[in-house]
Amino acid sequence: MEKVIQRIESENLRSRKFLYASSYQKVTGECEQRMVGDHLSFLHSECKPMVEKELREDLANMYRLLKPIQGAQQILLTEIQDHIKQLGLKAIAVLRQEFVRTFSLTWLYSLFSFALLPL
Repeated sequence: MEKVIQRIESENLRSRKFLYASSYQKVTGECEQRMVGDHLSFLHSECKPMVEKELREDLANMYRLLKPIQGAQQILLTEIQDHIKQLGLKAIAVLRQEFVRTFSLTWLYSLFSFALLPL
């Protein structure tokens, strides 16, 4: 992905050097479409493993590549949202278990605290 980003940037510099200003966007759009848009199915298939492994640099590059293409980043964003939701649910489950343990101990203490009182 880094090579694609470098290639797009070099094409932008080249177009600014040799072409009229009205052609910059066209060249950039065509480069993005050929280098990214034509390979969306592959890029989308790589989103889930990247999110699961939390490869932040790769995810940032993926987002940067998919952003200019209409609707291409939706699968990436959905995968990230699902991952965050799953991590949150796991964290809540751990907290819930801890709360149940604490509540149970408190309940047991309240039941048998009379036995701890001096006679």
